[in-house]
Amino acid sequence: MQALSDVSFKYYRELITHPDFIDYFLQTSPIQEIATLNLGSRPASRKTLARIQDLRAIPWVFSWMQNRLMLPAWYGFGSAVETLCEGSPETLAALRGHAQNNPFFQAMLSNMEQVMAKTDITLAENYAGLSESPEKAKVIFGMIKEEYRRSRKALLDLLQTEELLRDNRSLARSLALRIPYLNALNGLQVAMLKRLRKEPDNPHALLMVHLTINGVAQGLRNTG
Repeated sequence: MQALSDVSFKYYRELITHPDFIDYFLQTSPIQEIATLNLGSRPASRKTLARIQDLRAIPWVFSWMQNRLMLPAWYGFGSAVETLCEGSPETLAALRGHAQNNPFFQAMLSNMEQVMAKTDITLAENYAGLSESPEKAKVIFGMIKEEYRRSRKALLDLLQTEELLRDNRSLARSLALRIPYLNALNGLQVAMLKRLRKEPDNPHALLMVHLTINGVAQGLRNTG
């Protein structure tokens, strides 16, 4: 279990320390607009954002929720499972056993399953299109997309199922009803972010971004 955590963090750190990652994050999420919302008693970052460490935890997770990647909840997991289980069926069997019998691991996988069910790579790619450096964004998003594929595959493998939320049909039905409206809100948010980046003093665009941020948060029912 500790090895899984350590290796997952290694891959996660490789992403967030990539030299182009901060610009990608700032440009392809509504973090700067979230900072103008009155969501709490403290600002989104401790100072001008130059490092990921300067960002407070809640806005960090909240931003990835808004662009439908939910990245902090799963990035690195798939690569870690692949690394540890490569050539070691015993490790895979042990992890599957933990998935069935270890309450902590079960809770972690359940949370990841719910998050991945709300993740939408296609919508996230639309947010990637907001980047001012398309070629650099292509590299970062490519890393994210590949890790999502690995993490989803690893999760389904450990749960020994072929679909997410197979054992949580009530949530699956609830999401099926909400997702079309959420997708429309995300589409509107991308359009308004694009306008706001071109017209930073446009109060209507900022208001619309704020409204979509609230709508997406309400629809996903988690704020980070």
